[in-house]
Amino acid sequence: MVAVSILSIALLVLLSAALTARGVIDKSQFVGAASSSAASRAATSLGNAGSLAAGTTNSAVSGIPQGQVSTVVSTYGGSPYLKRADVSVTWGAASGKTAFSAGSMSFSTLVSQPNEIVGLYNTGVDNAGALLAQGATDSHYTIISGPQTGAVYIAPADPGWIARTSNSQWISPSAAQSASLPSGTYQVRTTFTVVGSPSGIAIALSCAADDTISDIQLNGVSVAANIGGRSAWANLTLSSGFIRGANVLDFYVSNAAPGPCGLQVQMTGTP
Repeated sequence: MVAVSILSIALLVLLSAALTARGVIDKSQFVGAASSSAASRAATSLGNAGSLAAGTTNSAVSGIPQGQVSTVVSTYGGSPYLKRADVSVTWGAASGKTAFSAGSMSFSTLVSQPNEIVGLYNTGVDNAGALLAQGATDSHYTIISGPQTGAVYIAPADPGWIARTSNSQWISPSAAQSASLPSGTYQVRTTFTVVGSPSGIAIALSCAADDTISDIQLNGVSVAANIGGRSAWANLTLSSGFIRGANVLDFYVSNAAPGPCGLQVQMTGTP
């Protein structure tokens, strides 16, 4: 990530300059190799704020006598998406073969977690994004309200439906795709998580429904209405309305008369 890259470069430059200026390593030695090793150790001890645990880690640094790098991580500003890393490099005196003296240097940096969408699934897939078997339950979508509620299933495709893709397929209130599914509006819900700031988050969405989608709501706010049919994709992009943490996306599928009812959705989130 950017913070780690900057950290590596900064430590490489600062440590090399410090060691050379203090006469810690004779200029004939590979100052760059030693400082690069220290930078690498410090950088690999960091990740992003979401996976970086608070506490202290210590490791040896090759190329510097008794070299040690210590990284102390703490929360910063009360945010789970920002942490502070205090890095300290120490070294001891060398053997009589080369002129070294003991010393240390330290610096601090902030580590952030990049924003991203987690847990965004197309219809009809498992947790790995692979197509589910016919008759299986799609655990990523649920009917919240309507003529019937509860689980949705991978149903046999109706002849008039647009074909499934390699990464999405039709879901329905019935695993058998009953010809007498009750008429009415089925509120089909899926959820996902925005990690970090919602700024810059977007979702490119394609959907089809039998009969139609009367409304799409993101976190309770309508973003599209009266779109989609069973034989063609309706395409739109969601670029606002996201919140940090859990987000709710509802598809209101209208079944005008008793008969087959279904929904197919495929989405791509950015960043």
